[in-house]
Amino acid sequence: MEMTALLAGTVAATLLAGGLAAFTWQRRERPGGRYFAAMMAANALWLLGFAVELTATDVSTALSLFQLRSAVIAFVPALWTLFTLDYADYGDRMTPSVVVAVVAPAVVTAALSFTNPVHGLFWSDPALVTEGPYRLLVVEYAIGWWASVAVSYLLVTAGMVLIASIAVQSTGLYRRQSLLVLGASVAPTLANVAYQTRVSPVPYLDLTPFGFVVNGVVVFWALYDYRLFDISPVARSAVVDRMDDPMVAIDGSGHVVDVNPAALDLSAVADPLGQQFPGAFPEVAAAVDLDADAITDEVAFDAGADARYFEPRLTPLGDRQGAVIVLRDVTRRRSRERSLEAIQAASRDLMRAETPEAVAERTVDAVQEIFGLEYASVHLAEQGELRPVAYTDTVLDLYDPVPSFEVGEGVQGTVLETGDPIVYHDVSEVDALRDEETPLSGVAVFPLGDRGTLGAATTDAFDPDHAQVRLASVLAANAAAAMTRAEREAELRERERTLARQNEQLDEFASVVSHDLRNPISVADGYLELAREEGDVDALDKVADAIDRMERMTDDLLELARSGRDVTDPSPVSLSEAAAEAWGNVDTRGARLDVRTDAAVGADRRRLLQLFENLFRNAVEHGSTSPDAHARRDAVERGSASSRSAADDAVEHDASAGSTAPPRDDVLDAPSADDVGSGAAADRLPQEGAAEAGGAPGDAVLSVSVGSLSADARTDDSEAAGESRGPVGFYVEDDGPGIPPGDRDTVFEWGYSSTLKGTGFGLAIVREVAEAHGWSVSATESDAGGARFEVTGVAVE
Repeated sequence: MEMTALLAGTVAATLLAGGLAAFTWQRRERPGGRYFAAMMAANALWLLGFAVELTATDVSTALSLFQLRSAVIAFVPALWTLFTLDYADYGDRMTPSVVVAVVAPAVVTAALSFTNPVHGLFWSDPALVTEGPYRLLVVEYAIGWWASVAVSYLLVTAGMVLIASIAVQSTGLYRRQSLLVLGASVAPTLANVAYQTRVSPVPYLDLTPFGFVVNGVVVFWALYDYRLFDISPVARSAVVDRMDDPMVAIDGSGHVVDVNPAALDLSAVADPLGQQFPGAFPEVAAAVDLDADAITDEVAFDAGADARYFEPRLTPLGDRQGAVIVLRDVTRRRSRERSLEAIQAASRDLMRAETPEAVAERTVDAVQEIFGLEYASVHLAEQGELRPVAYTDTVLDLYDPVPSFEVGEGVQGTVLETGDPIVYHDVSEVDALRDEETPLSGVAVFPLGDRGTLGAATTDAFDPDHAQVRLASVLAANAAAAMTRAEREAELRERERTLARQNEQLDEFASVVSHDLRNPISVADGYLELAREEGDVDALDKVADAIDRMERMTDDLLELARSGRDVTDPSPVSLSEAAAEAWGNVDTRGARLDVRTDAAVGADRRRLLQLFENLFRNAVEHGSTSPDAHARRDAVERGSASSRSAADDAVEHDASAGSTAPPRDDVLDAPSADDVGSGAAADRLPQEGAAEAGGAPGDAVLSVSVGSLSADARTDDSEAAGESRGPVGFYVEDDGPGIPPGDRDTVFEWGYSSTLKGTGFGLAIVREVAEAHGWSVSATESDAGGARFEVTGVAVE
């Protein structure tokens, strides 16, 4: 009865092993499937031989079946080893020579088994013996057999070690799978050890084939529950686990069968293994269509303060067996793209700035907003020095005041001198800054062409591959281009203003020529006709006077036209020397000059002389003490409030700008710079000369003064609130009648005059010369009640 049960069990195990072989062979393209199917087929053949052997009644028949089993059993360890190699994804290394080396011992064993009657190296003394209820063939094993057993154990052990190492290196599903395969190999190994050592309850009954049946059932369980041959080999997990990019493996039914640690951070559940893909990774599932093998551009994950962006890549496994999805992290790329877009927008904004200083302000804002670098500053070069023009509040908190640098000094000066950027990933390691206790760590300084530098820093160290630093260099280059554009635009606007001013002058010239010259022409024509009709010779003198007046007006018009040209190359000019020289060029009529300054100004010397000469003529003309001047003192240029009439066509003074007419006999030579300011010139003026100039002996002498103008010395009606103290310009004042407040702006208009002999261009020339230098001129009252003209915005040394 028990013998029948053993035979029935052996037949059942044979059928089970054969079924496993057939099932696995259908999936032989999967890793390990081909060799596992062959191993189960060999095990089935072994069991079949043993089943037939149990029915043998003589030694000869039993021995023939034993030889067959011995030949087949040698291939099982070899196929097990090949299975583990292929399962562990060493298929690319399983060259024909490797396969031959593994199978060769089995081939030798089979050959020796069938030829044992000749050489007797495997066994001897075969006999049928009865062990309890079992009738079994027993042989005496020889050295060849034990050598074959040793090789078989070596192959089986190598496979088990390989599977064990995979289990240690793997995680999740792959580890469970590996442990199942490793456990499956234990059963046949223990069974064979028990047979070889005769510790089995039935010493001569070899249970090894039944152990392989257990092995097959366990592997079949792994096949059914874990889809052993449908997914990637276990050994790949050792690589996948180290991937920075998340990886998700999905089977044909949409279940997650593997993930790496990077993907676990993106899962919506704690353990995604075995879960449906859409539930475990909803964001990825929304971007990936497994049926259409399609993906969208990106997948976004909310990672708290910053979102993370991934680009999914889908690899189908074929035959609708599943897919592997790898998520490439493109967060940095997206960050760079956003930064580039922000730089483009900021660059457009920079190009709209009208001055280099405005460009600097916007550049500092862009560095802080786009790159998140809290410390940013722009230094611009001026007279060999880098001066701060724009900086963040954090820079001011750190350095108050923000320092300047000589060219070649410090990091900023070195960058400007060499034209190459300097980047310190951690400035504390190189000790490159002036401040040894600075909280700054990452520091970068970029050149702005030859105009200055852009500095950016943070309290954190820069990454070795800090993309923001490279993008900041792009912003610096755009800022330099914007500064060049702003300067060119400023030059263009200045040219346009100059052209507009010249056009305005042309219009005014046309008006003056057509209007102001008409009156003396009419006067000359009238007196000329009178001389012809009545023979009045005195009338011809009037004609000559009218012609002289037109000549002076023409000279003043030419001077006025030249005075409006901008000064582009000023040089230091001494105010005292210029005033003395201009005083000598004017018919001063006995007036006194007092220069109270030794300062110098940056100016065009010839045109500064023009300004002084016209102010001096104006003072002499309208500050004269002669009876004629007193008769007209209420109708002087500064005091008239009347509209233009016949009197308005009169000239402001009788000396043209830059006149070369010889001085009158009663006027002394021009005072020297040493005389001016001490009153020496006034002391040298003869009283009779003053009388000839129009005043009676004993009349007061007009005093004209020139001095430096400082904020605390300016008059109340011209001082700007909050203006800094120190030299800001110069003044010319006299002690004559003065100018009523209501007319102090009108006196600078073209052609404005209330005297019969004035051209109305003298003070207009003064205004044009001042504006050509970038100065301002205004009229006010002197301490003596006379006229005072203040020129401000001047670089006074």
